Amino acid sequence: PTMTALTANSSGVITEGDSHTFVLTFSESVSLDSAGGTPRLVLDVGGVTRYAMASAPVAANMTFTYTALAGDLDADGLSITGIDANGGVISDAVGNAADLSGLPTADTSAMTVDAIPPSITALEVTAPSYAMAGEIITITAVASEAVTVTGAPSIALDIGGSTVAAVYSAGTGSDRIAFSYMVQPGDNDSDGFAIGAISLNGGNMTDAAGNALDLTITSVPDTSANRVDTTAPVVQS
Repeated sequence: PTMTALTANSSGVITEGDSHTFVLTFSESVSLDSAGGTPRLVLDVGGVTRYAMASAPVAANMTFTYTALAGDLDADGLSITGIDANGGVISDAVGNAADLSGLPTADTSAMTVDAIPPSITALEVTAPSYAMAGEIITITAVASEAVTVTGAPSIALDIGGSTVAAVYSAGTGSDRIAFSYMVQPGDNDSDGFAIGAISLNGGNMTDAAGNALDLTITSVPDTSANRVDTTAPVVQS
C-alpha cells in the first residue's frame, strides 16, 4: 500500500492539552502493529520538533494526533516535515508493508498553536501620598499580552493590618488591567499599604487563545510612601 492523501483534520488555535489531528489515507485498507512502537508524523511547531502519534486505522485511513505542550507556539501554522515508522508496522491484509516514502502534502496554515500563558510583568501604583476617605487607590497589572477579563477579580491590599480588596475596574482587551479601591473611613496606614495576591473570585483573565493569565507577581513596587490617613486632626487645648 502507498500513501495517497494527507488531510489536516482540524483548524484554529489550540492551547496546552488541546490537539490537532491529521488523516493519512492509503491506497487500500491497512492494519497497524504497534508492538515495536507507534508511527508518527514529524511536525515543526514554531521551530521545535513535535510529533503527531498514530492510532489504529479505519479501513484505509489512519489518524495522527498532536497534543500541544506547555510553551508550544506557532502563529502561522505548524508544518509536517515527515513520517516516522518509529518501530511500528503498517501493512495490508496479506502482510505487505506500507511504502512510507513520498508523504503527501497538506495545508496546515490554519493549524496554529499558542500554549504560552500571559504573565504579569509589572505592577503600577496610582495613589495619593496620603490617601483620605473617598479617594481611590489603583493598582495596574501590566500583562505580557492583551487579556480579556470577566467577573470581578481583585488584588489584596494590606492597610494598617487589615486586608481589603481592590476590585477590577478597567482594561479588558488590553495588557493593562486596573484594580481600584476607595479608601473607607477608619482606614489608616502610616508606613504605606502593602500589595498582596490577585484572586479571580470566580472570574477569568485570559488571552485571545484562551490561556489563563499566570497570576504570579514577581516584583512588587515600593509603596512605603503611599500612606493612608482618614483620621481627622483633633484640636488640643
